[in-house]
Order: sequence, then C-alpha cells, then structure tokens
Amino acid sequence: MNDRRTGQRKATPIDEHVGRRIRARRNDNRLNLETVANAIGCSTQQLRKYETGENRASAGVLHRLGRALGVRPSYFFAESEFIQDDLAVPTLVSGGDAVIAGFAEGDADDEGDAAIVMAAAQAVEDEDLRRTLAALARLAERSVD
Repeated sequence: MNDRRTGQRKATPIDEHVGRRIRARRNDNRLNLETVANAIGCSTQQLRKYETGENRASAGVLHRLGRALGVRPSYFFAESEFIQDDLAVPTLVSGGDAVIAGFAEGDADDEGDAAIVMAAAQAVEDEDLRRTLAALARLAERSVD
C-alpha cells in the first residue's frame, strides 16, 4: 500500500507482525541490533526498519535472519491471524485447485509433474531450504484436505 501524498509504501499488518517476530527472537536470544545486522549483511538502521515493518523483509532476508537466529523462515509468520486472511484471496487461475489436489492425491496425470518437483527438491543442497520446501509441501497438502 502506498501513501498517495508521499508515494511511500505503508507497512501492512503482516509486515508489522513479521517485524515483531524478528525483534522478539533477537531479544529472546539477547542479541543486539548490530550483531544481527552484521550477521545478515545489512545496517542496523535497515534491521530496525524490518523490525518495525517499515521495510518489508524479502525471502532472502528472512532466510538469512532465520539462519542467524536459529529458526526457519516460517517462524516469522507463525501465530499470525493474517495467514488465514491470505487464504481468502481469490484464485485467479482456473484449475489451480485441481492441480494441487492432483499432487496430493497422486493422480496418474500428475505423476510426471510430481516426479519433477520431487527431483528438484531432492537436488537442493541447502538443508534448511530443503526443510522449508518440505514444510511448504505439507502445508499445501493440508490445504487440500
């Protein structure tokens, strides 16, 4: 969302939630801004903006933060009522539910696609990323039920 007068993006509720989770995890581990900022390769000012939700943390930043703080990137979204709200977003691509259901049910038509996805996931060398992909697959499977 952008402010029409200044053109600057306003923090969304999910940005603020993620920021609170970043700050809470940092504080729980008694780490200061400078230590974490140095570990993830950004300035303390930038980390503070992530923590306040003023700037949105990219997937790469959340991955680095997760590694530095000893959690998976999904940790930063946990306990958010906004995750359920996002599930209400309308589907813009027809047949999407059928594709997801096909993977979950192992339909014969989707076996080739499922094999490609599995092979690609197994080829990922980064263990944390592989775990994140597995968690995403489990989440997708649950959403089909």
